[in-house]
Amino acid sequence: MRALIDGRTGTYRYAKRMAIMNTLELKDKESAQAREMAKLPDAFHPVVLTHPLTGRKALYADPTTLVAIEGLSEAENARVLPLLFEAGGSAELVYRHKVRNGDLMMWDNGCTMHRRDEMQLNQPRLMKRTTFRLAADAYCVPH
Repeated sequence: MRALIDGRTGTYRYAKRMAIMNTLELKDKESAQAREMAKLPDAFHPVVLTHPLTGRKALYADPTTLVAIEGLSEAENARVLPLLFEAGGSAELVYRHKVRNGDLMMWDNGCTMHRRDEMQLNQPRLMKRTTFRLAADAYCVPH
């Protein structure tokens, strides 16, 4: 699998995420956000990223946006994408955190698979984001 995908470019489509969001019961604001996402053009990024400092490889296969890998047939994409999504969400690769008041979480956003568990829309949540500006070649994520 690594040999098949390393060096290939993926097509990432926010309209796919919008379709997922629209299947959920969402408030007007979130539906408006989903509609805006649907207007975004497809993005094209490597499916395998290399961390610029460590050289470690990272799978960039978001199941809510990745729709195809260049150079693979439709049948190959239909076979390969679910395997990548399953591998990326594998329990032994996922850090789970039980949130408590006062917790502080930090991670390398570009090379760490992350997402929160489902939560109620009326559940209080305070999040503050800090971004460190680096030289363009120091980012793992495509730019």
